Amino acid sequence: MNPGVQDENSHRGRPRIRRKSGKRMWGRCFEPCRFEGVDSTGQVILRQDELEILRLIDIEGLSQEEASEKMGISRRTLWRDLQETRKKCAEALIYGKKITLAGCAGNEQGFCHRQRREPPDSPGGSDDMKET
Repeated sequence: MNPGVQDENSHRGRPRIRRKSGKRMWGRCFEPCRFEGVDSTGQVILRQDELEILRLIDIEGLSQEEASEKMGISRRTLWRDLQETRKKCAEALIYGKKITLAGCAGNEQGFCHRQRREPPDSPGGSDDMKET
C-alpha cells in the first residue's frame, strides 16, 4: 500500500454498520494547486457517511445527539467519526493532499469532474457520457 494513502477498510474492530445519509455526492474530489517543483503527494479518503457528519454538524448546525439520531448511530460513534473526519481534512489542507470521496458513484463510474465528464443526469451531462 502507498504510504500516506488511507484505505477505507483500515479500521479495526467490528465492521461498520450502514449509516443513514442524505443525497450522495457525484464525483467530487478536491486537489491542491500544483506548482512546479512542489510535490504534493498522497490523498485522504472521506467516506460518504463522514461527509454527511460534516454536513449535519458543521453546515446544518445540528447537535451531535440530533445528528446521531438522524444517521442511526450512537452519539459516541458519531463523535469518534467526526474527530477522525476533521483530522483527515486538516491533514489534507496542511500537507497538500488530495481529498477523494470513497464509494463516490461519479468516480466509480468514470464521471470525474477533473476530466470534464458529467454524470448522465446532471445539467450538461448526456447518456452517452461524451467528454466535453
